[in-house]
Parts: sequence; C-alpha cells; structure tokens
Amino acid sequence: MYTTPESVEEIQPWSDESGEIWAVFDGRLDNRGELQALARARGIEIRNPSDVELVLRTFQILGPGFAKRLLGDFAILIWDALSGRLIGARDIVAERPFYYSQVGKTIFVASEIQALLTQPEISTEPNIAMVSEHLADRVLSTDETLYRSIRKLPPAHLLLASSNGITVERYWEIDPANEVRYRSDDEYAAHFRDLFEQAVDCRLRSIGPVAADLSGGLDSSSIASMIEDLRRRGKAPPNGIEFISMVFPNQPCDESRWISAVVDRLGIRSTQVEPTRLESARCRQQADFYRDLPDYPNGTMADGLRLVARDRGCRVRLTGLGGDEWLAGSPRHTTDHIRRLQMIRLVRQFAADRSLLESSFLGHLRRSIAPLFPAQLRNTLHTVLRRNSVPKWIGPALRDDREIIERLNRPAGISRYRSHAQTDIASLLDEGFAIHRAEMEERAASAFGLDLREPLNDRRIVEFGLAIPEEQRWLGRDRKLVLRRAMADLLPDELQNRTDKAEFSSVFLDALCRADPDIFLSPRCAEPGWVETTEVAKMYRRFRAQANRQPVQTLPDLWPLWKILGIEIWYQVGYNEVSGDS
Repeated sequence: MYTTPESVEEIQPWSDESGEIWAVFDGRLDNRGELQALARARGIEIRNPSDVELVLRTFQILGPGFAKRLLGDFAILIWDALSGRLIGARDIVAERPFYYSQVGKTIFVASEIQALLTQPEISTEPNIAMVSEHLADRVLSTDETLYRSIRKLPPAHLLLASSNGITVERYWEIDPANEVRYRSDDEYAAHFRDLFEQAVDCRLRSIGPVAADLSGGLDSSSIASMIEDLRRRGKAPPNGIEFISMVFPNQPCDESRWISAVVDRLGIRSTQVEPTRLESARCRQQADFYRDLPDYPNGTMADGLRLVARDRGCRVRLTGLGGDEWLAGSPRHTTDHIRRLQMIRLVRQFAADRSLLESSFLGHLRRSIAPLFPAQLRNTLHTVLRRNSVPKWIGPALRDDREIIERLNRPAGISRYRSHAQTDIASLLDEGFAIHRAEMEERAASAFGLDLREPLNDRRIVEFGLAIPEEQRWLGRDRKLVLRRAMADLLPDELQNRTDKAEFSSVFLDALCRADPDIFLSPRCAEPGWVETTEVAKMYRRFRAQANRQPVQTLPDLWPLWKILGIEIWYQVGYNEVSGDS
C-alpha cells in the first residue's frame, strides 16, 4: 500500500545502478534522516526519496547488519547478486508479515499465506503441531504456520538464503545490561515524553488524513492528546486527523465516559461507532479467502471503525497497542521484592496486586515464589507436573504424539535479565501468540486498505520500557506510571486517575452463542483425530448452561471453544470440503 508521500512514485523492485542489488520493501522507515546522513557520509547519492531506496543504500553500506539500523515497521527482501544471497528482514514486533516456503531450490516469499498457496508446488499438508498449539491455547512457535511447507520469519530476524540453504538469525534483541536511571520521576517522564512525541510524530506521515483510535483507555487517549499537542505547535499532518471511537451502549465495557472527557479536554470531535458482530458466515469467508484462521471477535468488533476511516479517505490508522506490553509492568515484581528481601514493599504490593488482579492469596503467593527456584529444578517440576496436562478435548492423533506433548509442555528458557519483572515483559518479544495477534491485526487493517501504526510499539519505547525500574511501570495499584506522569499536562484528570480497563469477553460470548452448534457437537476435525467429540460437546453444553448465569469473564470455556471453532472452520474450508465427507 502507498501510504507515505515518498512512496507514491516509488517503483519496486528497486535496484542499484549496477543492477546487482534489488530490494522489495513493505513498510515505513522512521529514521530517514539518519539513514540519509549515513549514505552521504559514504559518498552515496540518494537518487529517489523513497524508503526502499534508503533500505537498499543502507544494505550496500552495512551488508546484513543493515536491519539493526532501521527504525520502523517493515518486511524486506533483498537479492544480492554479488554474493548470490537472498536476504530477508522483519521488524522487531511483527508489525509486517513475512511468510516463505522452500521447494527444492526455489524460495517463495509473500505477505499473506493465500498468495503462497496459489503456487501448485507448495503443499497444503497441515502442520498438526501448530494445530495442537492452537487447540490447546498454547501458541508457542514463532516461525511455524498451520501448513508444514510454509514458515514465517520471526520478528527481529534475518533470513539468509543461498545455494547452501536457508539460515535464520536474530539481528536485534534487548540488551539485558541496559539501564535508564534518574534521580526523580520527572526526569523519567521527560525522557519518555520526548520518545513518545517522536514515536507519534513519525507515524503521522501520510498521503491523506490519518485515523486515530480514541477508545477512552490511557494509551489511545495519550496518543490523541499528543497528536493535538503537535497540531497546536504546527506539526500535525496537513491532511487532517479523524478521531474515531468505539462505544458499547448499556454494556459494562462501554468507555463513553472517558472518551467524552478526552474530547472535552482537547476540544476535538470523535466519530462514535458501535462494535461489529462476527457472524459464522463471515468466519467461513475469511478462512476460505485467507486460507488461515478466521478473525477473533475482539478484532472484528473494530470493523466499523475501520470502515469509517476508509470512507473518509484515511490510509493510516493509529492505535494504542503496545502500552500494555511495555509500560504496564509485571506481577513478577513481587518475586523481585522477595529476592531482594524488600519485605515492606512486598507486603504493600502483594495486597495491591491481589485487589487489582482479583487473584487468590495462595495463587499469587505461588506465582511469586516459583520463579525463585533454580531454572533446572523448575523445568523438571514443570515437566513432571504437566506430563498429563494436555486438555481433554485434544484428540488421539495429537495426544498420543510424544513430540507434540513435549512441545505443549515446553518449559520456559533461562533468563538473562536483571529482574524477574523484566524477564516477564521481555518474553513478549518472542511469544508465539503475541506474534500471531499482531499478524491478525495487520491482516484486518489491510482488508480495509489501512496501514496500521502503533506508536507504543516503537523500538525506542520498547527499549526504554524495559530499561526503567519496575516502579516507573507499576507501583501499588497504579500502572503505566511513566506514561501518566509524562502526559499529566494533556490528559484529563479522569484518565490520569483511571486504574481499570474495559473487558471485551462479551463479544466472544455473543459470537459463540450464535455459532452453529454442530461445530461443537459434531466437529469434522475429529475425523483426523484432532479433537475428542465427546469432550468438545460436553464443554459446549456446559458453556451454554453457564452463559447467562455468571459473569462472562469467569466462563472458563470461552477461549478454548473459540480456538476450536477457528480450527474447525479452517479444516472444513481447506480440507473437508475439498475431499468431501468420505
């Protein structure tokens, strides 16, 4: 998609003067000035203002180390005829998809799985290991898909392909030794404010108006406030901003109160839309078109918002994703208090956490103490205690596969970080489900012709968030403290003091209650042995019996049933309907 002024006249693939190096680029660069200066310092002339030109020149100068110098969201493919290598790169938080398949000596690369599957050479054989991860709700893999023949490049990694084969290696990671330390809260806030302004400002580059979510949460409200602050200082995009809010009339998750507070404080207008319901027919259409899992209900609910953005000429949409990951802190801070013998802090934080997380005393105590045991002992206990913990609804073809069982019970890796809180937060960079979720968000945005941009997933903010003390992220009942302090002069008091978050389990409940019961009572994916029909049916009947009797967020079967629905529809569309019912 052409979304930046520089991209309008670019031609891809783009080559150097010799025709020996070719580049294909999907994304946006946020440090263009730095890269232009690097090229000038090496005496290289920039022939074209596009991002792909800067990528190519940076590669010419630095070779495979080029990706580490790039800030932004990207998937890149470079052919270097001089070395006979194909080089791929993906940004650090999976903002841009990158799928590939090797068949013999041929490598196919695409941004979407269905594009690869148009090639008859690429097998559609299912990857039952990934099927098992989704069904068990333990998405661990960072590089596999539902097809054995198709892989994805993990975020922050390079793909290096030559006549010798394919290797994948990491080009960026968090430095565990990196610390940001100041004497006062104000200094942390000032540092963050500067980074946040840069992260928002560089994402406003657009050939048309920019859509920005205003949900009423702290993250999107902070982005809206920063956009307005930039506008008042003459730095807003020339084509305007469209603020759009999703509202849930008469539902507990409605955030209209906080949306109104931000609108009044900033003096802006925000278009309000109600959530889009996810119908079973839509799920089947998506599985058929994408040859992948259908959307999640809490993703589809924003389709009305996406539609408004598209209809108003927006090509870019800003969201608050990333704030929960890098700025909200980790409940493992109680583990750090125990390790450091900070007993007074421990008692205070423990009480606040139990109230905020609604966890039992023993449960929170166990989660606080467990990480203190040696990693080898923890992993041994993990293996022993979870040996038979595969969910009952998993079928014999998966349950009886030793490799799959070991995969689902894979213990955590060895920590290299200073604190348990930092370890917990940093793990999100390599979490299989976080990558999957990012890919689904990007897919939904692209369906409406929108470029999804997330200022709080900026690499500078990720690095800052993991380098500051936990007390700047979470202290007592207050989370995202550094963000609150940095935006204190712009946010209304209602947002500054808000400690709760909207909970959207109701959209899953709605979608499941309207789904075809046969998906759960007679699942066709039981035929290859992926699920146990009796257990799935039992779980579904229990869910329907409990659905109107207890709070939706306490329904234990809500999420597993949706994962089963996704796999079932994908299987029906991709396999069962092709081969028939035989």
